[in-house]
Amino acid sequence: LSELPTLLSALYGLTLPLQTLRLGIYETVLRHYRTDVVPYRNVVGILRGIVGSGGRAALVTATPHPYADRALRLFGLAECFSAVLAPEDNGGVGKWDPSIFRLALSRLGCDAPALCRVYEDSLYSIRTAREMGFSVTAVLDPSAESDRAEILSLADEAIVPIRETAEL
Repeated sequence: LSELPTLLSALYGLTLPLQTLRLGIYETVLRHYRTDVVPYRNVVGILRGIVGSGGRAALVTATPHPYADRALRLFGLAECFSAVLAPEDNGGVGKWDPSIFRLALSRLGCDAPALCRVYEDSLYSIRTAREMGFSVTAVLDPSAESDRAEILSLADEAIVPIRETAEL
């Protein structure tokens, strides 16, 4: 998302300042979070159960911090995470590379992936986590339906997310 204003400007010959485009995109995405995005009720329940029983959680996301941090605050989930890691925390490298998962382990004070569980909905991240030795729970999001067979073959277990509005 950080390159999007430059790409849009070049693609459409826009003359608006890049900062104006950046702010417009930011507001559009945040409006989407406020009006369209609903956390998975059962995944939030699992997360709150882990944290409530003394466990710790890190969020590794492909979403840049301005959006991820705002969404976590909007949904009342920021306090659930000991660390929130986005590509900009890892030199722009995302979840296809093990380094961001190693960074998460470090922030959690853990050096053994086998002691941690990754909850993930994207195939490429599940592959990375599995190759590193994490236990993986696949979150079977409809957006990854075309990858479902491979996701299920790699995961230790899978859950079907429940999107209904519920009190968090």
